[in-house]
Amino acid sequence: MLETLLGDDVESSGRYLPELIYGANDGIVTTFAVVAGVAGASLSPSIVIVLGFANLFADGFSMGMSNYLSERSEEDYHDARGDGHARTDGKTPVRTAAATFAAFIVAGWTPLFPYVLRVEPLFPVSIAVTACLLYTSL
Repeated sequence: MLETLLGDDVESSGRYLPELIYGANDGIVTTFAVVAGVAGASLSPSIVIVLGFANLFADGFSMGMSNYLSERSEEDYHDARGDGHARTDGKTPVRTAAATFAAFIVAGWTPLFPYVLRVEPLFPVSIAVTACLLYTSL
């Protein structure tokens, strides 16, 4: 199955798979939580869009930066110890951060799309697309 998703070179194509899954899942869940909260408060759909996108970019940036800082700190730790530990997977802190951020944005906008495209009934459609995306990612 991974070969179908990632191509022939599963090892190099899947290098950032953990970051993609982590970012996408968190993006879907946290954005849906904002949508559900605003919809539950019976606020206007435009508020859902504004708060949803604010969350999407702020939380996505936070996750990407946290991933960068974590990866960079681990590299600095091993450099300071002088234990000769070098990455063998070819990943870099910047690329892990970018993968997390991109996955968060791409998947996380899903609960917002019924509001952006005005697909009625807004909240039930948001529930349905979010549930489908979460189910297919299991």
